[in-house]
Amino acid sequence: MKKLLVLSAMCLAMTAQATILRVSNVPNSGAPYTTIPSAIAAAVEGDTIMVDGSPDAYSEKTGTGGYVNVNVPIVLMGPGYLLTQNNVQSNGDQTVNISAQIRVSSGGAGSIIQGVNLTSASALDIQAPNVVITRCKIDCDVWITTDATNCVLHQNLITGFVGRSNYSSYIGYNAQITNNIFMHANNSTTGILVGFNESTIAYNTFTKKPEAGDCTPLYKLQGCTVEHNIFFGAEKTFDNNTLIDNYWGEGGGSNYYPFEYCSTDLEVQNAELDNQFNAMEGKGAFAGDDPYVISGIPAGPVIQDITVPSTVEQGGTLNVTIKLGIQK
Repeated sequence: MKKLLVLSAMCLAMTAQATILRVSNVPNSGAPYTTIPSAIAAAVEGDTIMVDGSPDAYSEKTGTGGYVNVNVPIVLMGPGYLLTQNNVQSNGDQTVNISAQIRVSSGGAGSIIQGVNLTSASALDIQAPNVVITRCKIDCDVWITTDATNCVLHQNLITGFVGRSNYSSYIGYNAQITNNIFMHANNSTTGILVGFNESTIAYNTFTKKPEAGDCTPLYKLQGCTVEHNIFFGAEKTFDNNTLIDNYWGEGGGSNYYPFEYCSTDLEVQNAELDNQFNAMEGKGAFAGDDPYVISGIPAGPVIQDITVPSTVEQGGTLNVTIKLGIQK
């Protein structure tokens, strides 16, 4: 069901006659747009904004508002993250780093953001329903308003907080938070996931033990289903919520905290494989029908190999062979 929801949302956004708008802040790239806000201003419903990886962050904002305003239903797509760290690419920095706050306002309902790195200088403010955030590296806070129903956080690497404590207008309803890796150590007063009602929290891996006390990474949940997650040092009782088949790390040793030194999603996957045992099996980000994808490479065609002849006779034809694969 989770997979179908994400794919259905993507299909709705990729409507007939949709246009691909390319953005690059790399000098002399030839891209028609150099900033994300300029591409959004030119986009219409269903368009895809493809952002080139760059060594420089995309920091331009919409006007003087201090944020990038997604006010039309679009797909904002980058190439993934941690590409060199996970040996997806051998050299170069092809990640899209966004260091400006992104606000999905009411006109942007149904938008999809995927394959980008939202840096700690950013923030993600979702104020519209049916928004999908997938295969992103999120190093900032994520805020979901009460009006932003049916939002999806799926297959992300998250190091910030999700939710706004003490903000009554920021309570996510009917959200799906699935197959994410959370690499943040919560504290005793809030939590990593804050303020969700009637939502599904499933197949997530929480890698960090708490900074203070034996507290929970989940805070102020009401009527939520929490299932097939991996937690460490977490409180096991949540009133008014349904808990199903979660793993709770307790005690000591490597099985208690196997992800202690992990800094990438690939290391988390390897640590989970190394520490596989019955209690953890079938749980966490790499389980379920639509598991986490290393480096957040977007779904679709992927160049797997390029063959170029070393020499070509003058006036001859340069035959280039490109092998494509499909990333699901």
